[in-house]
Amino acid sequence: MVIPEHDAWLRLVSYYHDQDKHCDVFKIDNGSGDHLYALFSAQGALLKGFDHESSLSPHQNENNLFSSEIYGNVPPHLLQLLDESMEKDDVTFCLWQEADETQWHRSPDANTLQQESSSDDGGQSFLLGYIFPSAEEWYRWAVIYYELQEEAWDAVAQLYETGEITRSMVEDLNPERDYDTILDECIVSGLLEK
Repeated sequence: MVIPEHDAWLRLVSYYHDQDKHCDVFKIDNGSGDHLYALFSAQGALLKGFDHESSLSPHQNENNLFSSEIYGNVPPHLLQLLDESMEKDDVTFCLWQEADETQWHRSPDANTLQQESSSDDGGQSFLLGYIFPSAEEWYRWAVIYYELQEEAWDAVAQLYETGEITRSMVEDLNPERDYDTILDECIVSGLLEK
């Protein structure tokens, strides 16, 4: 919402609904070569992360591709949600959860890799840290990244509280953005219905 679509590469989070796979796809991309895909479907959820500096990165270990160990034990119906457009081979950690569960799972083989690589968690702690559970946490990060003005705080707090986007919120977050354009982007991505 803060960054215009023509500068989408600067956005931390992107979203779309995959109609073919019936899943919601969120991507966190910090612009430094690291990413986190969060996929949510009726069958469950899958988090696939890639930290390019991790010792588990295929780019750090060209002779050791760890993806089979990292994806080990992921239920096939969740693993099939990933495709090459989601940089499937660029993986340093993977967590999953079946639809009827509250516990997140990680492959035992991935746990062994972590132990062998001096407790490198594949960037899991780092990348999951971009999921801001409170308005205060997101705001502290966004003030620096987006150079938000002080009046943006009320808009951020309201968005976290209501989940709704209003014209005044858009004005407070980025006066150069057009409210109707943002709604159109949300409809195209599948975040909102017409």
